[in-house]
Amino acid sequence: MKRPLRFFLSCGEPSGEAYAAGIARAIRARAPKAELWGLGEGALARAGVRLVARYGELAVIGLAEAIAALPRAWRLKRKIVAALAQLRPDALICVDFKEFNLSLAKAAKRLGIPVVFFVGPQVWAWRPGRAKVFARYVDKLALLFPFEERYYAGLPVEARFVGHPRLLAAKRAEPSFARFADWGLDPARPLLLLQPGSRAREIAMLGPVMLQAFRRLQKELPALQAAVLAPSHVQHPWYREAEAQSVPVVREEPMGMRKAARASLVASGTATLETALAGCPAAILYKLSPISFWLGKRLVKTPWVGMPNILLGEEVFPELLQEEATPENAADAVRPWLVDDEARKAVQAKLARLFALLDAGGDPLAKVAEMALALARSGKKQLG
Repeated sequence: MKRPLRFFLSCGEPSGEAYAAGIARAIRARAPKAELWGLGEGALARAGVRLVARYGELAVIGLAEAIAALPRAWRLKRKIVAALAQLRPDALICVDFKEFNLSLAKAAKRLGIPVVFFVGPQVWAWRPGRAKVFARYVDKLALLFPFEERYYAGLPVEARFVGHPRLLAAKRAEPSFARFADWGLDPARPLLLLQPGSRAREIAMLGPVMLQAFRRLQKELPALQAAVLAPSHVQHPWYREAEAQSVPVVREEPMGMRKAARASLVASGTATLETALAGCPAAILYKLSPISFWLGKRLVKTPWVGMPNILLGEEVFPELLQEEATPENAADAVRPWLVDDEARKAVQAKLARLFALLDAGGDPLAKVAEMALALARSGKKQLG
């Protein structure tokens, strides 16, 4: 008797885990008997995936920080590779977390396990030679952005633009005004949304800057209120500091909160694009250790760090990097959108162009699931 199809999903941070959970649910909808194993946290487990390991605090920002985390990453990799060798899944599905997942893809290749990789490497930003590396170890590559396909032309990998998953969430979400009372907020007052990131170091560095910026603005605009948007699983001492200053920490309806906000201060990362898709004007804050920033400046070939700016080809969201990420600069960056409706509408008109750029039709995560199912079934046929 043949066993059911078996998949291993690997992710290493909250944004990637949300995608991995969506892929898991899409696989389950199409192959109800499929066995799902993985590396993740609670969201992946709730999607019906049996966790072999948890990524915990492994996710880091910056090259210097990544070097310090290498021993933990090595131990985790050995554990996952051992699980792959034992489980022999019909496909390994890697979701973002690129360097770690690429090392798993290489191990899977040696074990004869086909690989689907979702969210391609940013070869257009730095290290374009990685396209060839990914083509060597990945069978199917699902891409977030349409311009990425050209980097894989002629290489032995099926690289396909599937669209951006957050596009559907942005289209479906409604502003969260009806929930404001639950968090002590007033829907009649303007809201500044603070998004200091999901990693402990980000929150510690950027949270106080954002809170101080809000306090400066509130002196000028007494009706202004603020809220912190936090990932559901993240705990941090700074959250208590925000709440002590009557700034609630909200862990629900992230897209709805962005749609309800007048403006936002946001850490560089996935949240910048999600905020842009919600039509919420924002300033991007970015702080790394000095050595990480120095190395990054020499490696990255794009003029901006924020994906909305990269996609739109201009600095629609002001970028406050390193020493520029001060409370004064942050307050100055968002002030026009808090007081001037026309300035806010002008930014929103530019952000609206992102929908056409990122829409490939259909559900991107369902497309990734279908790629994995097709790959697994073709392997079964070859074996059978």
